[in-house]
Amino acid sequence: DISTVQILENHQPVKALEDIRFSDAAAINLKIKEGSKGIFSIMAQLGLGGFPILWNESLTGTYFSKKRQHLLAYKTNNNGYDLTKELTSFSNEIDFSGSNVIHMKMPDPPAINKNRYLNNNSHMFTANNLFKTKNNGELNLNLSYYNDYEKRNSHTKSSYLLPGDSMNV
Repeated sequence: DISTVQILENHQPVKALEDIRFSDAAAINLKIKEGSKGIFSIMAQLGLGGFPILWNESLTGTYFSKKRQHLLAYKTNNNGYDLTKELTSFSNEIDFSGSNVIHMKMPDPPAINKNRYLNNNSHMFTANNLFKTKNNGELNLNLSYYNDYEKRNSHTKSSYLLPGDSMNV
């Protein structure tokens, strides 16, 4: 369904800055065959198993036509994989890593891979839409929703050695 793959060097994603600000970024442009345009496509990945029950699922829908493009994705898991790694803004300096809404003290992470201790239940939905306007303009609309429930416990024990060989725990 793809007719041409173009690799663009020094690509400036903002057309208004094209001749003003130099960019060393690269981009890929895929040209779709005329017969493949206007078709809605769905891809699904399902994974289930483990103790007690672990899952890792994704559903992706795409639609490409001459005047608009849509990419919709839903992902969910509880296997310790952090879905925020997949939320990246290529045009803004937005931090998608999340923040503590109630500002409570979180346990320090152990010195092992995050997927070995992360007890999570994650859901993520993204909708990326591109509309071509008159005069070779583009309107881009990106929406993201992320919900993550994490269960953490920790235990800390502090011992203080006092003068006279006594200990305060």
